[in-house]
Amino acid sequence: MKVRRKKLLLVLGVTFLLGGSMVACKEKIEATPTETAQITLDFILKGDKAKVSKVGITDEDIKKFNEAYDKEFKSSFSNEVSKGGVNVNKEEVDKLNDSFKKALAKVEYTVKDEKITDKTAEVNIEFTQLNMEKVLAETEKVYLEKATTNPPKTEEEGMNMFMSLYADEIAKAPLATKKVTKTLEFKQNSKYWEITNADKILADAIDMAN
Repeated sequence: MKVRRKKLLLVLGVTFLLGGSMVACKEKIEATPTETAQITLDFILKGDKAKVSKVGITDEDIKKFNEAYDKEFKSSFSNEVSKGGVNVNKEEVDKLNDSFKKALAKVEYTVKDEKITDKTAEVNIEFTQLNMEKVLAETEKVYLEKATTNPPKTEEEGMNMFMSLYADEIAKAPLATKKVTKTLEFKQNSKYWEITNADKILADAIDMAN
């Protein structure tokens, strides 16, 4: 069974932030870019909803985000793997989705300096990312051990076995050894500071190089 390493890593870096901003508020929001960055990261990576109202995120926004995330993750992953001519069981895709959410909660980040220029802003974030390359390498090692002892009868059976092991390893994903700095970009509209590159947040949380 051939596993396309880069594709498997990239598909896990997809994020679905409803047009780049989840804010749909009617009232003016006073949160600074730094506060907006912290609250948004806490919500997306940790599932922390405690302060989302400060940046105008409503319960309806959260529901839409979660539904879009789950739908797009499962669709993207299934479609990517199926390009190789095999299918992954729904149970394995669900397991991968759940494991990835658990892994994201481990990501460490610190909101650093803020730079505001007129109606735009940049906020630097220091990440200790998930080491997904190591996760994939460990999955391949365990898969080869199991497949040697009990070879899968078909390529599809082998792929599903691999994905189940992959989900197990994602759930216990280690952090990378180095910190990296990424930048969130903002623009100011009449009501709030909008993150214009929010689609990068999940990719920024994942280290594909180590």
